[in-house]
Amino acid sequence: MSSAGAIGEIPFDALVTFFVLLVGLPAVVLQSQPPEIRRVLEKRWRLLAVDLGTPIAVAAVVATLAVVAHRAAFWRGGPLWSIALGLLAVICVFTAFVIPRRYGRRRAIANLLATEAASELSTTGRLVEGALHDLVEFGRLSEPVREKIPALEALKELTDQVCDDARYGGDGLTDLIDGVVTIVVESVGTGRTRLVQPALGVLRRAVREFDPERGSHADASSAIHGMSLIGIESLSMGNASVTQTITQSLGWSGDKDRALTISRSQALFEVGVAAIERQETLAALKALDGLASLIHANAPAEGELARDTIGLFAHFWASGETGKQFARFRLAQLEGFFKRDTPAVVDATIEHCSMRALFDTADKVRAMRRELAPAGAPPGSQGI
Repeated sequence: MSSAGAIGEIPFDALVTFFVLLVGLPAVVLQSQPPEIRRVLEKRWRLLAVDLGTPIAVAAVVATLAVVAHRAAFWRGGPLWSIALGLLAVICVFTAFVIPRRYGRRRAIANLLATEAASELSTTGRLVEGALHDLVEFGRLSEPVREKIPALEALKELTDQVCDDARYGGDGLTDLIDGVVTIVVESVGTGRTRLVQPALGVLRRAVREFDPERGSHADASSAIHGMSLIGIESLSMGNASVTQTITQSLGWSGDKDRALTISRSQALFEVGVAAIERQETLAALKALDGLASLIHANAPAEGELARDTIGLFAHFWASGETGKQFARFRLAQLEGFFKRDTPAVVDATIEHCSMRALFDTADKVRAMRRELAPAGAPPGSQGI
């Protein structure tokens, strides 16, 4: 048989068909993905080139070996091309399963970004900032709400990895924490309450890992602030029970670190005020209980903790006659736990709120100050 005759027996149509499938299938899968997935993949074209090029390269090797064997009269006939075309079919089927699984699922994309973000953790003790940003953006832009959960779960895994690293110094998660909070508070639509628990898992771990000997409060303070924002957002979700749980965590008094106490105090004040404004009384009471717990743990209380407590009392006071009676009763219970007498704390609160442009709170504290003494202030508070 002549060489030309041998070439004529090569099933070029079948070979071209397989290669068209190998090139076209991944392209169809990638183009069918939502914009946020395509955005991630477009920035990682080298990875795509390797993953998509490998099966094409393997198929090219198989086809080349078959053609060479055929033309060299090493092995001709049906069995050769049955085996070669069978291998090409297996490669196509493998690609058809792997590519959608690797690049067509949000959980796979989230895991890909998390792996990239943690790639330098073993050497630097830090997350890769660009990959972390992409993971946060991926979660923020994913729709509907349930599709954000894979990103939050990946961020929780990164949090655990960072906290478990012996070099963790308390300041390696601030951007991650801010990203988690952003994903939750910017979400809209039904089902967003499902995002709260995964997000709280990140924030609680960051607070729990705080160690004053590590020298940085950055992550713990950011997490406490984030819990405040999520607690307030939970009220607008109609999920006040979550807010109550958050306020219990914020009022935990196991540590007496001044910086964290201030962060907890501010968060409890913000959540308490938001709860009163939304008439979620139980959540507001939990916030006040948290402040009282911090006061007892840090007695004699002063500074921000004392002022936040008085400020929240003033909001209860302004809520009506029952609120006034309640505030008067609870304030009397805390008499003696402040470093300064109550009139001095009230005056300091008015000045503090005015300087921070908390004018509504300042006005409510002034009103409480005017009305408290005539109605019978607690002992030692005359002149308020």
